[in-house]
Amino acid sequence: MKRESYSFLLLGLLLGLAVAFLPGCSNKVRVSAAQNGKIVLNPDFGDQIIWRGLQVHFLVSPCKETETWISQCTVNIKAPAGQMGQYDYVCRNGGCLDPEVDVGSSTGFPQPRGRAAALRNLASDFPIALPCNGTIQPSPADVPDDIYNQPVVAGDVVAWKSNGIGSQFLTDWIVAFDGGNATVCNESDIHDADGFRTCTIKTGLASQAYKYQVTSSQCGAGAGTVTVSAPQH
Repeated sequence: MKRESYSFLLLGLLLGLAVAFLPGCSNKVRVSAAQNGKIVLNPDFGDQIIWRGLQVHFLVSPCKETETWISQCTVNIKAPAGQMGQYDYVCRNGGCLDPEVDVGSSTGFPQPRGRAAALRNLASDFPIALPCNGTIQPSPADVPDDIYNQPVVAGDVVAWKSNGIGSQFLTDWIVAFDGGNATVCNESDIHDADGFRTCTIKTGLASQAYKYQVTSSQCGAGAGTVTVSAPQH
C-alpha cells in the first residue's frame, strides 16, 4: 500500500474518533428526587422533552409550546441558582400515573423519610395545581375540566399540589370547602402536608358544583370548584 493510502486511512480513523467524542453527540437525561421522594425528569432551559405515543397537559406549564395537549415540550423556564420549579402534568385519556417535571436544582424541597412517606399522595383521579400569580389560581379552576375525560363521582380522589417556581410555589396552602370539608370529602383537614393534600369524594352527594377557598400566608386567596356527578338510577 502506498504512503498516500496509509495517510488517508489514518486521517479517516482520526476523523471518526473525533466525531465519536465530540461534546454534545450523546444525549444527557437528568433526573432528580421530587418533593414527595419520587424520581422525576430534571431538564434545563432550552431542553426538549418528547413523549412517545402520549399527549400531555401541564397544570402549570414550563414549556414554550402553548397547545392544550402536546407531545413535545421545549423548557422555557430559567431557574435561578438554587431554585427548582415543580410542574405536574396529566396524560390524555389517563395514559400515565402522577407524572412530573422539575426544572432547576435546589436542596430546599422537604424530602420525606422512609418508603411509606414516599408512597403517599402519589395517585389521584383529579390533580389540581396551586400556583401563586398575585392570587392563588387553581389549575384547573373547575374540576372536571375538559382535560379530564370522566366525571367526578363518589370515591374519586381530588389532590391539590404546589406548582411553579420561586414566588409561584406555595408551601403552606389550606383548602376549605364552603360548609366545611367534611360536607364534600371523607377528609376534614386539607393542607400542604404529607398525607393531607387529598379529598376523597363522599357518597350520597347531590350533583352540583362544590366551591372551595384556598389560602396561604404567601399569596392572596383563591377559589375553585369541584363538580360532583351522582350515579344515575
